[in-house]
Amino acid sequence: MIPFLLLTLACTSNGKDTTDTGETTSPDGGTADGGTTDGLVGLSALSAELDPTIGSLVRVSWTQAGSGPVALEYQLDGAWVAAPVQTREAGPQELLIPGIPFDHDTAIRVTADGVLSEELALRTAELPPSIPELSLLTTDPTSYDPSVAYLLLSLNQTGTHYNGPWWTLIVDRQGRVVWALETPDSYSTLWAQPARDGRSLLIDHNSFWTLFDRAATSRIMRIGFDGSELEQFDTPGMGHAFVELPDGRIAWPGNVEGDERLFTIDAKGQTEELWDCGKFMGDLGALEACGANSITYDEASDSVILSFFSSETVLQFDLARGEPSRWFGHVSSDWTFADPDTTFWWQHGAILTAEGTLLLSTRRSETAEETVLREYTLNESTLQLEEIWSFGAGEDLYAPTLGEGHRLAGGNTIQNLGSYARIREVTPSGTVVWDLDLGGARQFVGRSVPMSSLWELAGG
Repeated sequence: MIPFLLLTLACTSNGKDTTDTGETTSPDGGTADGGTTDGLVGLSALSAELDPTIGSLVRVSWTQAGSGPVALEYQLDGAWVAAPVQTREAGPQELLIPGIPFDHDTAIRVTADGVLSEELALRTAELPPSIPELSLLTTDPTSYDPSVAYLLLSLNQTGTHYNGPWWTLIVDRQGRVVWALETPDSYSTLWAQPARDGRSLLIDHNSFWTLFDRAATSRIMRIGFDGSELEQFDTPGMGHAFVELPDGRIAWPGNVEGDERLFTIDAKGQTEELWDCGKFMGDLGALEACGANSITYDEASDSVILSFFSSETVLQFDLARGEPSRWFGHVSSDWTFADPDTTFWWQHGAILTAEGTLLLSTRRSETAEETVLREYTLNESTLQLEEIWSFGAGEDLYAPTLGEGHRLAGGNTIQNLGSYARIREVTPSGTVVWDLDLGGARQFVGRSVPMSSLWELAGG
């Protein structure tokens, strides 16, 4: 875990130490007791400290004599950044400040009743040394998607392999770690994601690749932004991925006695088997095993998209009907590729975009050691996959495992190179406008999720 770091914060004004005095400073330089102002809030006992688990989070607390708004600002890269203003009730209050990198100086100040407090200065904790060094290779803020401010991802520790140990990280656009939580020993994390409630994270503790117990003790943890464990979902057989459904259930492909099936678990711990992939393959006369490396949810069709690396097939499972609606790739199907040269091989991270196209990460060809993204229109009239966009050919980057693509709101695409530990944002024309090296071929990156803000997660 991140080492505990608690700082006693000192405010200074003309050399005077005013640590946690509760005094506030007016804009003209005068001082006033926050508890005796003529306003409605009456702010006092302002203090700040680092969160003991997530050493980049600043925990600010104060007391209000009455209800009303408090405007909080914090320093980031030399500029003051405003937190969302909330009207709060009388009594003790607390707010987590997210988005400050590890090992950075900051300061906190608040305004209540028109009175500005003195500044509380502190430095966030040092980045744990077992987190690999991240290097920003390319950045063009004028061309990358402005709605993406952070990426949530998982990464194995420096000097380790696929079985970890692992970290779940949030990095900013400058390639700096602003949030980090270590996965417990004997578990890997490959598919971390924000929860649908907006207030927590879902982080997998996967035993398949660490204990080699056929994932008997794999589980999903609901984690608060302060690192607290809020809920546990047992997901036996889960070796790669899971997804949260709109009704709150967790769905995952799990291998049971050598046969992969699709399961769900609800908030009460009730597990349901939705589908038997082994039986499905047998009915098709296919000899390929079932081994899913990703699962995503498509809201437009109320279905989940499963990528099976073992059979090099992508399958869409209709949740309402309880059966596959269509599948593409190398298992017998009505669907074919309009151009055989655009066939996907050893694919990962398959999704349906908002436009209904299929986007995935794949080898450029059956034998090529180069990873590309391919996007297809699914032509229902011809039952053909028609490639409409691709990226990565000629880049000479190869990820033998993991990897995915994300289509962003503005039209750019994020390429996650998985076991090559590189994440890039590329324009529709193929120009790389953001490129983060997370260790290259020495490291492994699990799923990556673009995020626009951290305030809701922090409870602000």
